[in-house]
This record gives sequence, C-alpha cells and structure tokens, in this order.
Amino acid sequence: MRIGVPREKKPGESRVGLTPAVVAALVAHDHAVVVERDAGLAVGLSDDAYRAAGARIGEDAAAVFDVDLVVKVKELQTSEYALPRRGAIVLGFQQFAVEPAFLDAALASGATFIACETIASATITSATNELPVLAAMSRIAGALAPQIGALALTRGLPQSASGAGILLGGVDGIAPATVVVIGAGASGGAAARAASAMGANVTVFAASTRRFDALKASCAGHIETAVFDAHALRALLPATHLLIGAVLIAGRTSPRLIDRAMIASMPAGAVFIDIGIDQRGIAETSRTSRIDDPFYVEEGVVHCCIPNLPALVPKSATEAYVAALEPYVIALAKHGLAALDHDSGLARGLQIDRGRIVDARLAEDCRK
Repeated sequence: MRIGVPREKKPGESRVGLTPAVVAALVAHDHAVVVERDAGLAVGLSDDAYRAAGARIGEDAAAVFDVDLVVKVKELQTSEYALPRRGAIVLGFQQFAVEPAFLDAALASGATFIACETIASATITSATNELPVLAAMSRIAGALAPQIGALALTRGLPQSASGAGILLGGVDGIAPATVVVIGAGASGGAAARAASAMGANVTVFAASTRRFDALKASCAGHIETAVFDAHALRALLPATHLLIGAVLIAGRTSPRLIDRAMIASMPAGAVFIDIGIDQRGIAETSRTSRIDDPFYVEEGVVHCCIPNLPALVPKSATEAYVAALEPYVIALAKHGLAALDHDSGLARGLQIDRGRIVDARLAEDCRK
C-alpha cells in the first residue's frame, strides 16, 4: 500500500502522524511511504531520518495525498480540503460535527475518513469506554491544563491576561488555589492528578462515581469528588480560581454545562480551561483560541480554549500518539478497509465512507 504523512497545517500544530521507526516497519513489509518535507522537523525528526527508514520525501502536500492511506494528526485545513483522493483512506482526528465546511469537503472527496477520536479498544464495553488514541492525547491535555492555569493565574506576564495573581499551590502560610475539574476520564483524571501534585485544593465532578476510588488513590494530595450537579457547581464557582472542563462524549459535540452567569460568578482574574473545545466546549463563553494566542477574557475570567492542546509538547505528544495509533496503521496498510471487519474497535472510527456518513452519532449531530 502507498502511505502518505503530511506536514500538519493547523496553526500551532507540529506533531507528526508517523515516526521513522514505524515507517521502517511499514517499508519492511513492502509498503511505500512518502513523508512531506519537514513534517517531523519540530519534534526532532529530520527528513534524513525518514529517508534512512525507507520513506520518500514529498515536496508538497499534494504528493503525500496521492496515496491509498493518509496518516495525519489533526483534521484537514481549508488548503487541504481538495487533496484527498477518491477511494483513499484518511486517518486522523476529524471533528466533523463542529466544522460543517470540512464535512462537506470530506463527503465530496469520495475518500474514507476514520476518526482517531472514536477508535475504540477491540474489547470495549459500555462500562470501560476505552478510546486508546484519544485517551493518549487526553492524558497529555489534562496534565497540561493545570500548568497553563498556573501561568494564567499570574499577573504581568505577556502570555497571561490579567490573572488574579494567585500561586496555584500556595506556600507556607499562604492558601493554595481552588481548582474544580469537570470530568474524571482520561483528561479530567490527569488534570486532577497534576493540580493535586502542585498543591492545589481540588474538587472533581463526574457523571458517576465509577472512577472516583481509582482517581483518589492516584492523586498525591486529598481531592474532593462529587457526582455532577449544576446547583453544587454554582455554589463552588464564586471561590474557584481555576475551572477545567474535561468532558467527553465520544464522537459527539460537548454538552453545554456552564452558562454565562456561572462564569461571571467566578472571582475576577480566575481562569477557565476548556479541554474539549474541539467538540464545541462545555461553556456558553467557550470559543476557540490558538497556541499563538491562547487567552481571552469573558466576564472577567481568563479563558483558554485551545483545540490542539497536546501540540504544546509536540515531541511527547507525537511519541504517545504514534504508539497508540501504530497497530491500526499496520492493520490498514495490510488489509485496507477489510481491517475494519477484523477489528470492531477500529470499525468504530469509521465516520465517512466514500461520500456517505456512516457514523450514527455524527449523523445525529449534523441534523441539529
């Protein structure tokens, strides 16, 4: 099979879909790989390293889309909409429900799109809901959120937006900040662990108690947990310095859990980080920000809503992404779309098949 690895075009995005090690494994099984020039440069992977692994270097995006399987990280950008070849497979994060123009372009292309955010473990059950590729990125995004929050709470740094001037973890004689995390999955759990390790007072809301025992056991400090209740959240927000939204409904847009009045009730200079902004976000005040312009202020609260948060640590994120994605790339390279017949988890990632929406969740969101 012919496999292409484009250089990511989303602003601030410098992860790459495959490493030279995986390229070498593919080439060893007689697959041809073309990598766009400088695709891995930002994570220390040179074109020479890809050549040594057996890849051909493509001079532009068109060269790496003229293949059978395209392996990306983030969704296609406007300049790439016309590039997928009819009958080709495009593998990466897709987020169709929040970008109608991309959905229209994908349907018109005649290509097949498999979404990393909905690929599931082959042994998935409704109880575990394990999404291995998404979880790898979610854990990184969650771990980053308290670090970004700690910066945004400061005052006077050019990257911040007039935060409250509070030290997240406090020091002797100075109380730490209060952190509220909504969600206890991969990103919410990682955020709670990081904030707890930094010394903050942490409360976690989740849809059920299922993950609470494991989360408490994994946190360095004491955390409070509660089943999500809007009234209970409203009561906490006036004393909350950092609010982290970490809600995921796989393949769906995020539920709106926070209205403008709730944000306005937070202290002046408090911070809200919405990890799930690539699925629309959970707050009425959520709107997409960028790595090169991460903060904005609504109702006196500093917001950070970066849809590709793991790209802030592209080397670590690429390693985690490729490790999670590799078995699916190998299977698709070997079997093509027939791989979906052998792996029910991979099949759950199929969203568009040659001009048709085949994922029921995506179809429902598109009707809204």
